[in-house]
Amino acid sequence: MAKVKNVIEQLNVIANAAYMGPASARPTYHKKGFDRLQGSASQVADILTQNPNPNDDQQENITAQFDTMDKAVELYCKNTRGTKDVRKAFDKASKEWNKLVEEWQG
Repeated sequence: MAKVKNVIEQLNVIANAAYMGPASARPTYHKKGFDRLQGSASQVADILTQNPNPNDDQQENITAQFDTMDKAVELYCKNTRGTKDVRKAFDKASKEWNKLVEEWQG
C-alpha cells in the first residue's frame, strides 16, 4: 500500500537539495528552473501534509504539478553532476503518488 508520508519525504529531499549547477553571479535559467522545481516540491509536500487524503480535483492538480516537476527534473539533472539524489527522490515520489491515485480511484 502506498503512503502519503513517503511522497512527502521524497519531495522534501528535493526541496532541501543543494544546487549543483554552474556558479554564476547572476541567476541562470538552469538555477531558476531548479528554484521552481524546489518550490513545486515544497508546495506539494505542504499540501499533502495538510491534507493527506486529497479530493479528486486536488489529486488532478497535484498530478499536473508532478508532470511539470518531471520536466524540470529532466532539465536540471541532464548533464549536471551530483544530481542523482534529486532524480532518485523524484522517481520515488512520482511512483508512490501514482500508486496512491490508483488506490483512491480504485
